[in-house]
Amino acid sequence: MIYHLNGYIGKSITGIEHSAIIRQKLLKKCSIPSKIVTIAYSNDHRSIAIHGLQESDVENMYDYFQHARSVDCNPLSIYDIFPRSSYKVKKTQSRNLYAIYEKGHNIAFVRCLGDVETISSIHYYTPKIEVKRSIYDSRGFLSCERILGSGQFVLMENYYTPDGEIVIEKYYEQNNDKPKLAMIKVKNKNKWNSFFSEDELITFYLDRILNEVGDLVIDDRSSVYIESIIKLEKKIKTISIIHSDHSISRDHLNGPVGEHYKKLLNSINCFNNIIVSTESQRQDIIERFGNAEKIQCIPVGIRKNSERILTSNPLKIISVGRLEEVKRQDHIITAFCEVVKKIPEAELHLYGVGRKKKELVDQVAKLHLNNKVKFHGYIQDLTTEFKSAKLLVLASTMEGFSLVLLEAISHGIPIVSYNVKYGPSDIIENGKSGYLTSEDPSEMAKRVIELLSNQNMYEQFSRNAYLKSFEYSEEIVSSKWKKLLEGLEIV
Repeated sequence: MIYHLNGYIGKSITGIEHSAIIRQKLLKKCSIPSKIVTIAYSNDHRSIAIHGLQESDVENMYDYFQHARSVDCNPLSIYDIFPRSSYKVKKTQSRNLYAIYEKGHNIAFVRCLGDVETISSIHYYTPKIEVKRSIYDSRGFLSCERILGSGQFVLMENYYTPDGEIVIEKYYEQNNDKPKLAMIKVKNKNKWNSFFSEDELITFYLDRILNEVGDLVIDDRSSVYIESIIKLEKKIKTISIIHSDHSISRDHLNGPVGEHYKKLLNSINCFNNIIVSTESQRQDIIERFGNAEKIQCIPVGIRKNSERILTSNPLKIISVGRLEEVKRQDHIITAFCEVVKKIPEAELHLYGVGRKKKELVDQVAKLHLNNKVKFHGYIQDLTTEFKSAKLLVLASTMEGFSLVLLEAISHGIPIVSYNVKYGPSDIIENGKSGYLTSEDPSEMAKRVIELLSNQNMYEQFSRNAYLKSFEYSEEIVSSKWKKLLEGLEIV
């Protein structure tokens, strides 16, 4: 069995989780058994199906200890807990939030997953203070209870099996006005075990589910798992994947290494292989850290089996990514302001969520572009959006590969991107299938205008982008994985 170590599979996920899902499905298609491992607690299991996964494709740490890997229950409604004969239920102005009244007193608020038929959590109150929070699994059982103290700090948490038995206890202490985890107690095979950090618990969990013979760990989140992997009692074959730029400076051979990958790159001997997505990053890491035989290049994505579409709308420019500083959508908006002066019919569509949204919305308003720039939030499947797009723009400070770029060229969409390592310079053929520009919005605007103004050039770029995508076909990527796994004697 191959285990892909990740954090959380929710409704909205990052490129790291997307790449793990792509890999899991690819290996499954090759008849190689594998599961995605998650260690974050979640009470909403509906998101697994959203991403085309079955429950058997995902292994969660809390489900393991809560004996909830397979649950045959029905969702609980508000009226299962608060029957109409004794309580009054009133919908609040907040989405999916209901107030519960007993004898005229507001005793609780209930958060639902969409409607009153599926409870997510119950927040119990004294007249003004929340004292307890009960969290219900979407599959129909009380999953966790949080006891709150003064200042609304979590004092302890109890986690339940579907049969109502407490199997995990977490204790917290107040530290600088924040709750700090002090101890975790876990019941496993009728024995209580104590841990004093999440890393210790993760190590214990992995030692329970892994077998020394035949199992392989593929670590997608080094910053979360590396301590646990190094401390495993069992000798498990391990691969770690570097999803982003390993350096936080432009000097990739001598500059400081990012915290996410520092320990990994200084512990290469603890792993059978380290995987990167581009050959240029592989060469940089080998030159700096050695171990050429362990550093392998396998793309994290595969091209979609899509046809090249020359959209009838030639003016839709798209940007896909988290609305965060590293993605620099503010540069894209600045560039678009120049574009629309030359091409008034052009539109910019932004897909993603993040902390920078308000700042970006304010920027759009200040530039009087409200009718030209559209914010769409997170969309799980962007196929329809790509089919109606003319260009994709990217202004990140760094990339590891960028699944978005691969999806764009799979639809024959040219790209204008800042020339940053890694990904853009590997996927975009400058002056042939797109443009790699300096990190200057004016240069980006110039290239966008050039492509939108010359239909013959655009069609040639589109054709070249589409042909480039075949370098990332399912057959090519799966053959790389098969070769690596055969070398590890996994298949």
